[in-house]
Amino acid sequence: MAKSVEAVAQAGARRELVFQDGSSNKFWNIELSGSSFTVTFGRVGTAGQEQTKEFADDDAAQKAYDKLVAEKVKKGYVDAGGSASTAKPAANQTAKPAAKQTAKPAAKPAAAKPPKAKAKSADEPAATNGAGAAAPAPAAAADLSTKRQLDLEPADWARATFRDRKVLARGEPQPFDQEAAAGRMAKLRTEYYGWHVKWRDLNLPAALSPEEAHFWLEAMTLPRERNDSLQKQAEKLAKKKFSGKVAAADVVNVLTRNPHGLPDEASLAIANLLSAEEYLELLILCKPQARDYQLAAALGSLMQGFSKYVYPYLTDAQVQAARKPLLKNWDPTKTPADLYEPLPIAYYLAAVLGMHEEVYAVTSTWPDDRYTKEDWADHYHRPQDVVFGLGSPDLVASEWRRMKLRMRTPEHVRAFLACTEYDALDCVRDSILAETNKEKCELLVEAFTLVSAPEAAAPMLECKLSCKTPSGAREWLDQHVGHAVA
Repeated sequence: MAKSVEAVAQAGARRELVFQDGSSNKFWNIELSGSSFTVTFGRVGTAGQEQTKEFADDDAAQKAYDKLVAEKVKKGYVDAGGSASTAKPAANQTAKPAAKQTAKPAAKPAAAKPPKAKAKSADEPAATNGAGAAAPAPAAAADLSTKRQLDLEPADWARATFRDRKVLARGEPQPFDQEAAAGRMAKLRTEYYGWHVKWRDLNLPAALSPEEAHFWLEAMTLPRERNDSLQKQAEKLAKKKFSGKVAAADVVNVLTRNPHGLPDEASLAIANLLSAEEYLELLILCKPQARDYQLAAALGSLMQGFSKYVYPYLTDAQVQAARKPLLKNWDPTKTPADLYEPLPIAYYLAAVLGMHEEVYAVTSTWPDDRYTKEDWADHYHRPQDVVFGLGSPDLVASEWRRMKLRMRTPEHVRAFLACTEYDALDCVRDSILAETNKEKCELLVEAFTLVSAPEAAAPMLECKLSCKTPSGAREWLDQHVGHAVA
């Protein structure tokens, strides 16, 4: 008999660990469910952060589960009840899609190559929270090494279009398990007072079957109010048929269906439903009228999706073909005077496609104070996404400093790090210190902790002392003592 969505969402084994030492009071919980597990971690007394990771099969998930638990126990974590045993969960069940593969980042010409990217571990601590307490445990040994590493993914490195380009392989999608997908949806949490679903916690693979991509596009664009039950929406979607046959015009019709915005993750579904050429057609079809804020925001999400889910997989021939119509009609003087009106879509595309001279012809005309007169002044123009398309680390950093731009999202932080590496970390620090929203600040700090280098110690200390959510910076400093004393 098929399990209900609720049963799928609740099945699995769980381990709850805590760590206390001096001012450190943290929790770390892990729940195994078939071929995936979900880790929740943070500082005791807060809700914590949640990350979910998928594996090729149940055995792989079991082994990773056991390994993470053993590592935590070795570091001094104990069970919430006081035991540090490593009891194993129940037997595994059905196989699920393979874990997403992470490729090496592109090489930087005439400079040191960026470090190898590695998949983020589901137990990676950032800002923390939780429940439960335990007797003090011995602290983990301090890391006195001074390695220099940026733990970015290949799609992040692709934002630095002046680096040697490596075309990524999307891979083969796994068969669509609709009931399991609905179960995963039912388990998701919300943020921003319940208005936004944390779709990023799905950690969907780069390759989705058309049917699964159709399912997630439908799920992510459903109209939803803050008190609507994800469980009920998931149960309805579990019974619906998804053909996977979607055209660009069909996507346009659902982009603004949810009045609270289009999540960036929806672009991954779209990238698996449309060809690269059709995705470009979709961007052209989205022409928001003056002050059509909802469609303009959706277009911004689609452009983020193009840079992350489409461009890294394009062949060089496809990139050249996409540049041609832009070059034919290029006009660097079309920046609108109205800050409520988005920039021409051609500017964003040129930045993603590596048209460095054309992009600089645009940004160099922008006044120094264009985006600093009001805190919201960059919201609709999104100048950051254009500046990332400049032709060198120095040029990205200098234009950023000249206009005093801010990193508003973790994607901005990762793209900036991919472009400038360790040379402009003060810009990351300034953006974090300027952020007054705690949830947004926490995400910025989490992205900053992807840096492992002595150059990050001083700005990280300032974040610990002065930002809205210092716990992530505090833990980074605790774990990278060698950088602080280097």
